[in-house]
Amino acid sequence: MKKNGRSKLIRRTHMYLALFLTPWVLVFALSSVIFNHFKFFSGGKPLSPFEQEAELPYEAVFSDDIEPREAGLQILRDLDREGAFFVARNQKLTAKRFTVNRNWAIGPERIHYLPQEKKVIVERQKVTPSALLVGLHLKHGVRHPGIAANLWRSSLAWRHFFC
Repeated sequence: MKKNGRSKLIRRTHMYLALFLTPWVLVFALSSVIFNHFKFFSGGKPLSPFEQEAELPYEAVFSDDIEPREAGLQILRDLDREGAFFVARNQKLTAKRFTVNRNWAIGPERIHYLPQEKKVIVERQKVTPSALLVGLHLKHGVRHPGIAANLWRSSLAWRHFFC
């Protein structure tokens, strides 16, 4: 019996999609179990607190009409810490504290800019399996520079196309 070319294409597509998507589905399922039973997996402990890593003098000149995201990007560039970050839209540079949140695979980082004191405080969260899992889920969008963001954006596009 001769195999139909269309049937063969469907079978191969199904097989390769399963091979490609199975790790993603397994990680998603595992993380869902961990999130839903967090107390069991963390031993009842909350995520570890942020610890101060550095306190640096920082003087910057911002334009009056600068958006919070642009200000955050300028702060990160000045500190040579570019990459994926998140800034709350309602923050003002005239406030006591302006916070930039960085999402690293090795643990989140917060940078507090204190304009009155002309300094920045860099804080990091200790890396634990729970913190790592939360950090991987809190990506805050895909519009970030870099290879990792491009790969993440591509994997999401493929998943939405095939699922």
